[in-house]
Amino acid sequence: MKASAFKSSTNYAAESWLISPLVDMSSAVNPVLSFMTVARYGSNENLTLWAREKDGKWSQLSFSNYGSGNDWTFVTNSVDVSSYAGKTLQFAFKYVSTSSGASTWEIKDVEVNEAKTLKSIAWTGYTESYTVGDTFTADGTVTATYLDGTTVDVTSEASFSSPDMSTAGAKTVTITYEGETTTGEITVKAAGEATNVDKTATITFGTNNVKISAASVTANDDCNNSWTITTVGTTSFTAQPTYYQVGSGSKPATSITFTTTLPSDAEVASIEARFGGFSGTAGTVSLKVGDTSVGSGSLNASNDVTVSSTTTAAGNVVTVSITDISKGVKCYYLKVGYKTAE
Repeated sequence: MKASAFKSSTNYAAESWLISPLVDMSSAVNPVLSFMTVARYGSNENLTLWAREKDGKWSQLSFSNYGSGNDWTFVTNSVDVSSYAGKTLQFAFKYVSTSSGASTWEIKDVEVNEAKTLKSIAWTGYTESYTVGDTFTADGTVTATYLDGTTVDVTSEASFSSPDMSTAGAKTVTITYEGETTTGEITVKAAGEATNVDKTATITFGTNNVKISAASVTANDDCNNSWTITTVGTTSFTAQPTYYQVGSGSKPATSITFTTTLPSDAEVASIEARFGGFSGTAGTVSLKVGDTSVGSGSLNASNDVTVSSTTTAAGNVVTVSITDISKGVKCYYLKVGYKTAE
């Protein structure tokens, strides 16, 4: 809908109503009237919203978002009409102009829906490490989850508590949105104290990458961590463009073990290993940090598999092993995500 009483450089006095059909609200519980609008040139006070029960008296409803007044960008309004729940609603947009001022008012996407019920909020992707004296930044994303399963990015509408940035230590930030709260932990370090950063170390195998060409191989990943790759039970090693084949149908390996020692302060966050096989290939993949298992998986004769860690453990020694092997194994890559000082 578009309303204007400005024509040929002249403002005209006018009054116009855009009246909706009757809306059955008999089963509504918490209904909301929403619409998009934009207005320019005149007074917004003359652009109003009204509602009534069927054949009843009109009552004005409040809304405040008309747009910036400087462009034609539509904005959204949501108006609580829960007082009409269980009744028959009719609403109207009323346009008034005078000889001294005539707005141009546009309205679209008018709907009456049940209000969503907020279930929870979560804060992710935010800066976790600061130095004393830094300014806290409310970055990252605040996501609202509703009971119907839908999610909405509400970062710009959420409020954040202000942590004390003048002292070192762990700080809790409280985030609030529409009555729901969540928290996030940040660390404020003393000046000069090392700051941990996230790293992902990848070692890739194949013709133009790391070659598993002997029973014992040492090679570096892309973060310069040294890996030892030990193969038992076979002398069959075959290079391929995107992987290295260890063992074969007639000469399978008994075991293949990949081990690296990360920096002493490393905190391992994730391990990922990709392997494949051939018809009849089998094997058990184990992921460990120190002596603690953090994930496992199995090779199969049909598909390449990616085995990922499902938990974490303290330590800086990472071991990926394949045992109970039948036939050849395709070795593609290993990835380790960890935190360490810069």
